[in-house]
Amino acid sequence: MDDGKLIDLFWQRSEDALIECSIKYKSYCFRIASNILFNYADVEECFNDALLIIYVLDYVRFILYHLCVHWIQIIPVVFRI
Repeated sequence: MDDGKLIDLFWQRSEDALIECSIKYKSYCFRIASNILFNYADVEECFNDALLIIYVLDYVRFILYHLCVHWIQIIPVVFRI
């Protein structure tokens, strides 16, 4: 799967995004982390934590975006601009 479709899956809040990201980038990330951690369990935990952070931060960004849009729409009403 190409990165554009992967990003679309994240925007759709699909759990398939995590699966596809894991399929595409797991070996690359494991190689980098194993050069630092030297323990397979730690490497696996590091990768899973990274996926969780990506998923959670994407959700937080989604919420902040919609809050900003809401406030931009309500400011003229509140301040009678």
